Amino acid sequence: MTEKYFNNEIKKDPTLLSIDELEISVRLYIALKNSNIKTLGQIVEKEENFFTPINIPGLTAIGKREIDTILKEKNLTYKNSAI
Repeated sequence: MTEKYFNNEIKKDPTLLSIDELEISVRLYIALKNSNIKTLGQIVEKEENFFTPINIPGLTAIGKREIDTILKEKNLTYKNSAI
């Protein structure tokens, strides 16, 4: 029952999705995990310019595009982004 409720909440609020549940490359997964980013919500709390190899070691331009694509698919934006 709790799992069913939780899954319904995720459908309503995609920011609750764990990075474990996202279809992302291993390299991006490891970069996010090593930067202690665990959920999609933690990604959207950051400004877009935070996602650089300086702030997230191992992040590549391809990884950044992966993040951008996921946010677009979920109708989400980075903090302080123009809609």
